[in-house]
Amino acid sequence: MNSVLANLKIDCTNCRLQNLCLPRGLSKQDIQSLSDLVQNDTLVHKGDFIYRQGDDFYGLIAINAGSAKMLSTDSEGNQDLTNLVLPGELIGFDGVSTNTHQCSAIALETVNYCKINPDKLDVLCNQFPSLLRELFSHSCEAINESQRNPSHKNQSANKKLAQFLLTLSNRLMSRGFSSTEFNLTLNRQDLALHLSLTPETVSRLFSKLHKQKIISVSGKNIQITNLEKLKIVASE
Repeated sequence: MNSVLANLKIDCTNCRLQNLCLPRGLSKQDIQSLSDLVQNDTLVHKGDFIYRQGDDFYGLIAINAGSAKMLSTDSEGNQDLTNLVLPGELIGFDGVSTNTHQCSAIALETVNYCKINPDKLDVLCNQFPSLLRELFSHSCEAINESQRNPSHKNQSANKKLAQFLLTLSNRLMSRGFSSTEFNLTLNRQDLALHLSLTPETVSRLFSKLHKQKIISVSGKNIQITNLEKLKIVASE
């Protein structure tokens, strides 16, 4: 897989995520011009940092393949896993206003991404006025996604996990992936951190949903076997 990804030459004109990423609001001619200014096909491996909290603004990143986690650490050393990033999503907005990244982006598997360098942002926005609107739209989506995170809400542990699985299912479906069977690249500890639960609680809840025949769990593979029942748990 790594060698295949390394040999792929993806740009904005042939990317399958065109309708989810920055080009979605641009004409074909503008997409070609945009592609000439974007740094394409950067590859990182599982555990690698795309950028670190405290780094100078690295640029805006569009994930082409793979997934990443967004991790922030406060002054007392407490960590918060704010988001699971999927293909077609943009990250890096946390470094725009202060020119310093407020969290770390870490690959959960082999990740292929494109980047708009900081010195190209003004050029791109001036050359493509519609791009500024798309950047604003993507930043708003990132905010909305963080607000949908159930981790800090006063909800039961069952509801938190069910809502997470449903949201992930919908996000994968919008990207052309299966909505009922997928690999969960977050390990139990990461997911527990994301949902403000303990790893033991997360494992217990997965076992419970499995016994109720709502989901089937085999390692990282998750299969939603009864979507309607999962929705009921998420809304209880």
